[in-house]
Amino acid sequence: MDAEKELSKIKQEIHEKEVEERINRHRLKREQAKADLQKRRRGPEYRARTHRLCNRGGTIECFYPETKELTAEEFYELVDMLDHDVVISNSWKTKSKEKSSIDGERRRIISCRNQQSHLRTFLSISRLITSTCI
Repeated sequence: MDAEKELSKIKQEIHEKEVEERINRHRLKREQAKADLQKRRRGPEYRARTHRLCNRGGTIECFYPETKELTAEEFYELVDMLDHDVVISNSWKTKSKEKSSIDGERRRIISCRNQQSHLRTFLSISRLITSTCI
């Protein structure tokens, strides 16, 4: 009887130690992931991406101040509408030419004729934003 109790007690301790080991492994993985994220955040690519996103978001707010009043859900809905608008998506895909610059970086070069088309596209975007905000 005592041997069975002792065996049961030992099995219980083993189980508790295994659970504790799994918890510690999981904590270690989380800490490693956290350290990797902090390392990436200090990198130049992360800063450049953040800068680019802020600039583009600021440009949208500058040209379309009505977007400041939109909630995140409304803004994503607007972007989704623009993404599915055939005129807008086709104008960006077909009327822009890519040309390699001297330093090898790819840039979008838009001719004057295409700029007029893009202006019409931006006007339709503006109408969509205005109709969404009203």
